[in-house]
Amino acid sequence: MLFQKGDTIGAYEVLFPLSGDDISETYRVRTPSGGVAFLRLLDAGHCLPGQLLPSGVPLELDACRRMEHPGLPVHLADGTLPLRGRTFFYLVTRFVSGETLADRLVRSTTISVFESRQIALDLLAALEAVHSLAPTGITHNAVCPSSVLLNLADEGARLQLVAWDSARYIGAKPDGEEVLDRTPMDYLANERLNGIGSVQGDIFAVGVLLYHMVFGITPWATVGGMSFAQRAEKLRVARRQSLRIPEIPVFELDDGLMHIMVKAMASDIDARFQTAREFASALRGELEVRPTPSGSPFGKGMPSQVAEPKGGGRGFADVVGMQELKELLRSSVIDTLRDRERAERYKLSIPNGMLLYGPPGCGKTYIAQKFAEEAGYDFLYVKSSDLASIYVHGSQEKIGQLFDDARQKAPTILCFDEFDALVPSREYASSASQAGEVNEFLSQLNNCGKDGVFVIASTNRADRIDPAVLRRGRIDRLIYVPLPDAPTRAALFAHYLDGRPTELGIDCAMLADRSNGFVASDITFVVDAVAIQAAQSDLLITQAMLVEELARSRPSLSPEVLAGYEAQRLELEGGGAAPSARRKIGF
Repeated sequence: MLFQKGDTIGAYEVLFPLSGDDISETYRVRTPSGGVAFLRLLDAGHCLPGQLLPSGVPLELDACRRMEHPGLPVHLADGTLPLRGRTFFYLVTRFVSGETLADRLVRSTTISVFESRQIALDLLAALEAVHSLAPTGITHNAVCPSSVLLNLADEGARLQLVAWDSARYIGAKPDGEEVLDRTPMDYLANERLNGIGSVQGDIFAVGVLLYHMVFGITPWATVGGMSFAQRAEKLRVARRQSLRIPEIPVFELDDGLMHIMVKAMASDIDARFQTAREFASALRGELEVRPTPSGSPFGKGMPSQVAEPKGGGRGFADVVGMQELKELLRSSVIDTLRDRERAERYKLSIPNGMLLYGPPGCGKTYIAQKFAEEAGYDFLYVKSSDLASIYVHGSQEKIGQLFDDARQKAPTILCFDEFDALVPSREYASSASQAGEVNEFLSQLNNCGKDGVFVIASTNRADRIDPAVLRRGRIDRLIYVPLPDAPTRAALFAHYLDGRPTELGIDCAMLADRSNGFVASDITFVVDAVAIQAAQSDLLITQAMLVEELARSRPSLSPEVLAGYEAQRLELEGGGAAPSARRKIGF
């Protein structure tokens, strides 16, 4: 912090330094009139892209001048100060005696359903006010426990929404990772993970906050030690599954509130509440929220699994490109699974499973789902994070039960994502129980194909898997899923643009040439970002808009990271053979 108790910042005396980072600092100060207020300092030279308006004024200051709602900061003064050879913006707002919601959750872990509902309603009222500000609404983009200040005084609003560093005008250009990584990832909607701020993204964050208050945990477990892009991809995969509801008794929690949370946190932006007012109406019981047509939208306990019916979907017809990979899977796996009589006649071994490995964002989990549809098998998806949490508690019986259930429903495909977390090398096992659980997994994998159970595993880190898992008779096929080549990238652009309002004659081949090194999720981001910008002005998506967005975007995987995956491939497939000696598989 630049200032300590007793220092002066312009005309304001510092009473207590509160918080700070390399961009901004917040203090409790005494005003010239003798009152108490909050003062925020923003270093003009360190503001992130998007924080400053074209006029050079921080959006936070401009927005606060226009805020008129009890749940929002009350503007007292602002301006610029030359301090220590640098220029700072300052913003003074009315003081609120309280604690952040983050501090409250640390202290009490959970909050009653009644109070959680009231906090969410107050927060939605504040968001409705900023979303509808004239002339242009503003999205907060960083709603989380640390941005909610609970008022502990006897008068005034129950809370105040603070921390406006990431606020943007509706329809603003997407933010970069340096902005996104300042907010807990669990609270970022899928489109926000791509940098796009939206009204529905703020609504998503309130849904996560409501879940956090009621259950004391966030809906998805995020992990560190990886790049932002890698963590974001893992989070997107986790969100494809039914929302997990912990099996703990919660007073006054009913299915109605759970359905509301599910709708607020829908991955599809169009499936969420479209306004804060609509979300609030549901919480007050004025709007009925029905469960999804497929049945219960939430799963109880762990592991979280999703079963797909036999014959559903279009199988490999839904997979863009990857012709060689699809032919390989048909000829070496699916044909054998479908025609067991011929396989027995020719004494062909029934395959147990395959491992899809390679860089993140290339569609390994999607391929597994479409493989199940193509084969006509039941498909059971197992979240690795849930199964890993069972491992921690030493419940080896759960692993056996999972395979027993699959055998009873045979033919069945078991799909394990993040396989390296389920069967890590026992050489580096952190405990004897972890090694025992890997042994249990090995036992269940032995010749499970003869029982009608086929295992598809996917991973970004094949080098971390226990070598015994990858031997013949357990995982029979190792298939590398690389980055899409130019024809596949062109097909991906055509696929993601299909059905959207576009100008005639968009050249997808040219877009593919300009997106070398992009994975499927990168291309999705580019198309989604342009679509949102076009929708804000009710325009057609044009070639120029796509080219401009590509010029701003970078591949999520660096050349160094890709080199690491190629090294993995060499070790697993060729034992160090030269790249030219390897057969290309996939794109």
